Amino acid sequence: MEPLLPSTTINFNRRYSVDSTGIDFKHRVSENRIIKKLKVLEYVNEKRDEFQTKIIKDGQASSLIRTKDKFAFVLGVLNLCIISFLAGKFPLMISYLYTTEFAILFLIRVILYKKKNYHYFLFDFCYYANILLLFYLYVYKSPSLFILTYCISNGPLIVAVIPYRNSMVFHSLDKATSVFIHILPSVVTYSLRWNSPEILATVDKQDIGIGWRQFFFYPILFYVLWQCVYLVYVYQMRKDVVREKGYITSLELLSRIPKNKKPSFITKLLNSAGQQNAKILLIFFQFLYTCLTLIPCRLLYNRQILHSVYIVLILLVSIWNGANFYVTVFSNNYVKEMKDREERWKRIIVSSFGTTNPHGTNSAGGSATNSPVLQSSTESISPTNSPKPTNFHLINSQGNIKEIPNESMLTDPKILE
Repeated sequence: MEPLLPSTTINFNRRYSVDSTGIDFKHRVSENRIIKKLKVLEYVNEKRDEFQTKIIKDGQASSLIRTKDKFAFVLGVLNLCIISFLAGKFPLMISYLYTTEFAILFLIRVILYKKKNYHYFLFDFCYYANILLLFYLYVYKSPSLFILTYCISNGPLIVAVIPYRNSMVFHSLDKATSVFIHILPSVVTYSLRWNSPEILATVDKQDIGIGWRQFFFYPILFYVLWQCVYLVYVYQMRKDVVREKGYITSLELLSRIPKNKKPSFITKLLNSAGQQNAKILLIFFQFLYTCLTLIPCRLLYNRQILHSVYIVLILLVSIWNGANFYVTVFSNNYVKEMKDREERWKRIIVSSFGTTNPHGTNSAGGSATNSPVLQSSTESISPTNSPKPTNFHLINSQGNIKEIPNESMLTDPKILE
């Protein structure tokens, strides 16, 4: 068996046995690897134009994107139906569904927000409120901790749907996650308050008028503790990192004036106050908001019908926001959004398949070996211990012979055409 040298003829239809040893065996293994890689490149080259025609020219990229949105919409509606069913039939099972979905959605949000430089939003109060609920469910169950969790979930957390305009938009993972984080903890505490035997027995043993200390002072103390940690970490310890890398926090988001939209009262006030005073104003308004939203919790705790109406009203607000999004924003912007997303798909497809031309460059102007497929092939073709040939003779499946420069074989898959 002759080694892979200049003017060596490689026959695609030839098979070698690997039962010998020594130098000849190493050369046969290297030659077999080259043949396999060349076959892969030949297949990619044949299928590339067909794939691009189907996906890009025939508009199937838009179809795939629409299908993904439809699938997400179906899952969102199905999830709402499951929650409604469990709330009526097995109310105590909602906590397990909540735990599973929160773990999945929170992990996805961490990944997506990290890519967008939004991950400092994950230090906001709503996530700490959800962690508090999980702590009660699985770590430490006590009547006092339940009241604290109940007040946080049914006070500042769920009411945040109104100022933040959370929308029940099923095909948007980001909007659906925001609704989930703000509303479902209230549903979980509702199911526990009115259906858990342990909590019902505890309530029966307690005095009917539990003091404002449990329903107001302790929740405020929990909020102040979070606010202090947030201020020290985000605005003191990490302020240089946030400024240099352009990370977005709640203050920056609320201070932004939206394009083609009328700014809210809070946005106008924060912008008129200046950077340093804006931070103080935001802390003051957040504290005032928390105090006001905690006031109804004592009434809700002892009145199931009132509690039910309260949750339904907040849920209707999110549904109304979703309807407004679908009718006004979605109908106007979806076509433009589809075009932008399709363009991103095109760039991904071209870079992945390495659209090549005879000069060894792709349509985007980069090297043909920028393609992951071509890179993996190129890296494995040239054995480090074998002589570097100047050119090859290739025999394709039709029996045609071509003399190919070595560097062209490594970089240009069109030599196999």
